[in-house]
Amino acid sequence: MVKRRQIPLSVNIDALRWGLIAVIVLVFFFLAIQAISSFLYRAKTFTIDHIVIPEDLGVVNVAELEKMKGHNIFTVDLANVEEKVRSKYPRIGGIKITRRFPDEILVFGFKREPVALALMGGRTTVVSRDGVFMGSPGEDTSGFPVIKGLKASKVAAGVPVGDERLSFVYSIIDAIRKDQGLMAIGFRSVDIHDPEKIICVFGEGKSVFDIFLDQERALVELRMFSNMVGRMNLDLSAIKYIDLRFKQPVIGQKKTKK
Repeated sequence: MVKRRQIPLSVNIDALRWGLIAVIVLVFFFLAIQAISSFLYRAKTFTIDHIVIPEDLGVVNVAELEKMKGHNIFTVDLANVEEKVRSKYPRIGGIKITRRFPDEILVFGFKREPVALALMGGRTTVVSRDGVFMGSPGEDTSGFPVIKGLKASKVAAGVPVGDERLSFVYSIIDAIRKDQGLMAIGFRSVDIHDPEKIICVFGEGKSVFDIFLDQERALVELRMFSNMVGRMNLDLSAIKYIDLRFKQPVIGQKKTKK
């Protein structure tokens, strides 16, 4: 019969001693965490006293933001307040609310730049440089060109447009805005339903006419049109359309009443 090996009593005592020490350390650590947490959550030092909003963002009036004052800086729900600010102020992008210890809440963001109006589902909405719906048009967007033909999406303030062609449309709008001759004519809208026949509408009053562009050569064709306006004595009131998709521009005349 094999005899069991006897474990020295000193080894058992050492294991018990270290186990007891470990338990004591854990209990002490837990109590220390509790004490520190209690101090942080109750100390007046960490009571929110200031809400800091950059002047360039304008007035940001959200009840949940102001209600943070007087509360402990560790207990406020920043994500919820961010969402409230974001939904109420779609014209502010990159909204981020953070803590600055011991007693301040900081609001970060940037003013979105309105670029054009988008016509979708019979509704006209302002769209920003970073591709977000900004809400209904106002005085500051009067005279902005209208974009037609964007893919259907949820049209709501603060929601991304979601059509990758928007950057292409912006390249057209920017090219026209940089050209004083074209801006003097009056740029009204751009329709991108058909990539092989982009339709830009120019003119004012009775002198409204269409410009036809191919998406692949749109910027080149716009420069061609700019040269035509600068060098040719065009009677814009008599023009119905100018098709720039060919080597030689095709000019369609309006029918004259007999």
